[in-house]
Amino acid sequence: MDEGEKLPTGGLFRLQPDLAWHKMIDGIICSNALCLSPDSRVKYHADSGQRTVWAWDFNPATGDIDKRRRFRPDRHRGRRSRRRHCRQRGVRVDPTGEAGASPATIPPVASTDHAAGCSACPMFGGPCLDIIFVTSAAIRLSAETRATQPQAGRLFAIKGGVKRLPEVRFRG
Repeated sequence: MDEGEKLPTGGLFRLQPDLAWHKMIDGIICSNALCLSPDSRVKYHADSGQRTVWAWDFNPATGDIDKRRRFRPDRHRGRRSRRRHCRQRGVRVDPTGEAGASPATIPPVASTDHAAGCSACPMFGGPCLDIIFVTSAAIRLSAETRATQPQAGRLFAIKGGVKRLPEVRFRG
């Protein structure tokens, strides 16, 4: 990825079972999430630099992707502001991109004291896959902002009332 999070210099790669790698696509600015649909037929990838979540048809037998399209097209694009960082939250969506069944939202990492305003890279874990681990960003925060967000750059564990399906295991 581009360290400045501006240029599309990154790529999306696939690791083969024989440990060889294959470049699947170019043009990634800041890779921030990768997952499969519950039936393993759609692969999703978030590029934070492009503020886009992509979806592809996915072949679980070969690992090939096809028919790239925007997931949740044009939603929330161009709405970045300083206030947004203090109110971020995770939203569970269904395969059409609409907010899913209750509870659809995960509370923001930031508490009322704005401990960490910019969250990134949520991942489910714990024995029951019901704990959401979220990193928070501290990169490019001014000293003034850091003073108001003392927990920025840390890892948080949140019980969000939702549970993830188990991940597909690597065959290598």
